[in-house]
Amino acid sequence: MWHKFTHPKTNPAVALKLALEYGPACIAAGMPTDFAVLIRNESDGRSSTIYFPPPTSSLLVFCPGAVPCEKPSSEGISVLHGERKSLALLFPEP
Repeated sequence: MWHKFTHPKTNPAVALKLALEYGPACIAAGMPTDFAVLIRNESDGRSSTIYFPPPTSSLLVFCPGAVPCEKPSSEGISVLHGERKSLALLFPEP
């Protein structure tokens, strides 16, 4: 199940906490290539949404405001933490 967390860009605390915890969590998961935290800057210019694909569910403890969501569109999505090639695995082209 996918999860998301929308936060104001003026509060980078969640992104910083994820940066600190991502490496150990990725190693604990066996370093899968689809272990990525994604981000989309929202059109209002003041907020960002962080997306957690199913392989990253162990990171949800560091983002208690995250809520379940549908798989997002790949439009405007970039990798916040992880390998860029994970986008191709998470959003394969038809």
